[in-house]
Amino acid sequence: MKYFQWEYIDDFGKNFKNLTCSDIIHKNIISYEIKRNDSYELTMNCLYSDYDIHQYQQTKKPLGTVEYNNTTANFKNIDGQELSLSGLTIVNLNAKQVDDGSRKITTQLKVDKLKALVNPSLEPEFFIEWVLNIGLGSYPWPESIETLTNEELINKIGSQEPLTFLSNTTSCGSSMSCCHITIEGIDIYFGKALDCNIDNTFSPGFILYKGKASDEFRSKFIDALSFMVGSKIIYIGNIILDIEHKIISKEAITPNTMNGLFFKEPKLPPCSLAESNAIYLLIDKKTIENFISNFIFKYEQNEIPHILWLYFHAIIAPIHLQAVCFGAVLEFTQKAYIKKHKSSFSTKLVTSEKWKEISLSLDNAIENINEIDESALSILRNKISNLNNTPQDIQTKRFFEVIGINLGEIEKNSYKRRHDAAHGNKTPNADYISLIRENKVLRVMCNRVIIKILSLSDNYCDFYTLNNPCRNICDPID
Repeated sequence: MKYFQWEYIDDFGKNFKNLTCSDIIHKNIISYEIKRNDSYELTMNCLYSDYDIHQYQQTKKPLGTVEYNNTTANFKNIDGQELSLSGLTIVNLNAKQVDDGSRKITTQLKVDKLKALVNPSLEPEFFIEWVLNIGLGSYPWPESIETLTNEELINKIGSQEPLTFLSNTTSCGSSMSCCHITIEGIDIYFGKALDCNIDNTFSPGFILYKGKASDEFRSKFIDALSFMVGSKIIYIGNIILDIEHKIISKEAITPNTMNGLFFKEPKLPPCSLAESNAIYLLIDKKTIENFISNFIFKYEQNEIPHILWLYFHAIIAPIHLQAVCFGAVLEFTQKAYIKKHKSSFSTKLVTSEKWKEISLSLDNAIENINEIDESALSILRNKISNLNNTPQDIQTKRFFEVIGINLGEIEKNSYKRRHDAAHGNKTPNADYISLIRENKVLRVMCNRVIIKILSLSDNYCDFYTLNNPCRNICDPID
């Protein structure tokens, strides 16, 4: 079952040889191969029979052009199965002399996505997603992956009347490297990919769904798992199988790794994944199932996709900008929550009727000021119109009160730091150690808010304090 170990995209060029249509690959292509480079981008190397290099050069676009890459290419194999590629860009173009003395054209392209339809009429039963950057931090994997290998040996002795001896050898290997949970009736296995010859820096792994897991469900699950392990899990492709393990389709994409920054951050689960009062640091299956189930259930109503986009980009931001990035996470999460719970918040200081009286008096007072130009008058009027809005700091204080999170002086002081980052202020006394620690506080605040509004856990991990203790979700850092 080679396809279970890893994605194995190298054989596409051998199996899908017939180009059917493309707006970037030419019909006189002889061969091609698809691989991943050191940055895990999909690349395609093409060899052409024609040596006129000019016909392969793309039309140059004006400097600064921004556009969608809609280029495509479709191939078929001898069985009529299809391979489609999209988002192709030529990055290298050369003429070279091959072994028979003729000149050929070679091109290298970047590919955003490829998909092979093998048996599309079959009913999907297993979805295996290939991912990078998967792990559980300091927690060991709770379940094992076992590999059995059977080898048959045939020995023939003699040539005229040979004797034949058959023997079988079996080898077995296992590793604690996966976890099995059930969400919405779907069995899900996730863990490390073994024997895939990938550098451990990438933390290669898989997510296997048994049952009818929709695209939407799988997208929510990978987001839930990413937040749970405290690291952006990066999807790179999938293989879909039927109940008899026949391949239905395969997919691979070029992932966005932010130039590898996602791989450099440690995996820090935001809360304990062990059973409450556990003596040993062991994953509790029920804890994980509750965490992910609640995350998925409240996913859309809390605008989680955008919150996580802000959150994971804040984690990889430079230390002098992290405060404003985590501040953006908190402010957007707060706005989304207030929008959903309007009755618990007042966005105005006084009633509309009372404000009409006040604003009219202020307008009249401004009108009676002598020697004021129109531009200044316009600015003052705009300021008056905003005076009745509840200040952001009061809204924030009310927000934490409503969701039941208490903030201590450490959190309050760190929250103010985002203004320094936003306005480009210098780090006071060049105290970068305090800056880094305050960034940790802001990340913990984000974790607490997300955990609380999604009902993910009753505790959080305090990354500010040495040994990272777990605290009650309502209690501040002390």
